[in-house]
Amino acid sequence: MSPLRVTERWEPPPPSGDARGRRWGTLLIALGVLGILWGVGHVLGAVGEPEQRDFAHRLRYDEVKPLVHGSMFGGLLRGFAGLALAAWGLRLRRRAG
Repeated sequence: MSPLRVTERWEPPPPSGDARGRRWGTLLIALGVLGILWGVGHVLGAVGEPEQRDFAHRLRYDEVKPLVHGSMFGGLLRGFAGLALAAWGLRLRRRAG
């Protein structure tokens, strides 16, 4: 019989707690959430203030549709930029430990 060979499995060292990376990650996540909300507000702001419109003076569907469609591209860009910032912040926080 051959002798049993025991080898240890290499494990990476535990991540050092980088407080600066966690702080930057949290900041980027917060900015990303604000960017997403900015995109939503951009699309909703195209219609106008709801306080100025009561039921009798509301906009019809054929008036609202071009306004919302015209602002959709800017809203999507802002929302995706916010999502990218939040994902980047999450990556920084995970990397920091």
